[in-house]
Amino acid sequence: MTRENPQLPKGPSQIVVVGVNGRHTIFYSVSTTADSKEERTLVNGAVSQEGVAQVVEVGTAVEKAEQAKPTIAKAEEKQLPATESPDSAGLVAVGLMATLAAYGLSKKKED
Repeated sequence: MTRENPQLPKGPSQIVVVGVNGRHTIFYSVSTTADSKEERTLVNGAVSQEGVAQVVEVGTAVEKAEQAKPTIAKAEEKQLPATESPDSAGLVAVGLMATLAAYGLSKKKED
């Protein structure tokens, strides 16, 4: 017996119930005739084990194209804040002048 399973991917199958062969027991009465031939007479017949039908599930689920593709998160581009301004160029110039002045004063003291 085969049945469809929409939860399995399309193609693969799996055995849900393993099949088992049944057994039928038959009892005969056997007698021998005068010319040495056997005669069989059915006395009783009974099912000693019921057979079990095998059940196989076949997958029918189809993956959507959207689900099949992995999603890749795009990293956001971040910029550093703009720190350059006309005022900062003047500060750099003032800093250089102060450094040179300090260096020049220290040279005069050594002489």
